Amino acid sequence: MTSSKIDSENCRERFLGTIHRVFESDNALLKCCAVRALERMKSCDGVSKKWLVDLLSDPDVDVRVDAVAALGQMRVGEAAQSLLASLTGDPEGEVRIQAVMALSRIASGETVEPLIDCLKEDGYPQLDLDTDDMAYSPCWEVQSQALDALGEIGDRRATPAVLEFRERDDYEDLPERGCRVPANLDRAQAKEVLPLRLA
Repeated sequence: MTSSKIDSENCRERFLGTIHRVFESDNALLKCCAVRALERMKSCDGVSKKWLVDLLSDPDVDVRVDAVAALGQMRVGEAAQSLLASLTGDPEGEVRIQAVMALSRIASGETVEPLIDCLKEDGYPQLDLDTDDMAYSPCWEVQSQALDALGEIGDRRATPAVLEFRERDDYEDLPERGCRVPANLDRAQAKEVLPLRLA
C-alpha cells in the first residue's frame, strides 16, 4: 500500500471519528449535517451504520428523517427491521414516508409482509389526525410509497393484495401504478388479470 493511500485512509478514519463524536451531542443541526456527510461518503462501516440506526430514535424529527433517508440511499440491508419499526411506530408522517422509501431501495424480502399490511391498513390513517395541513395526507403518501415499494421488491407474495388494492376507485394514480406494480410482481398473472379489469 502506498504512503499516499495510507495517509488518505488515516484522514478518512479521523474524519469519521469526528462525525461519530458529533452524534453524541445534543445539537440536532450538527447531527443532520453529520448524517448527510456519512451519506455522501457512502460510509458503510459497522460503527457508522450503528449510529444511523441509533439515530432512528433521536428525539428530533429532522435527525430521524435524515437518518432514515441515509440508510435507504446507502441500501443498508441490516437496517430493514429498524426501518420497519420507524414505518409502523414513528409519530411523524414524514419519517414514515422516508422509511417506506428507504425500504423500497433496500428491497429486502423480509419487508414484504409488513408492506402488504401497510397497504391493507390504508397507510396508517391516524397519521392524518396529527397534521393541521388539510392539503397534505401523510397516510396517503405512506400508502402510495408502500405500493411502489412492493413493486420495486417484486415479490409475488404481494400480488393478491396489490390486485385487490387496484380495484379501489379512490386512488388517483390507479391507471399508471395499478398496471405497472402488478406487472413487476407477477407478469404472468398480470397479463391474465389486467386486460379483464381494464375492459
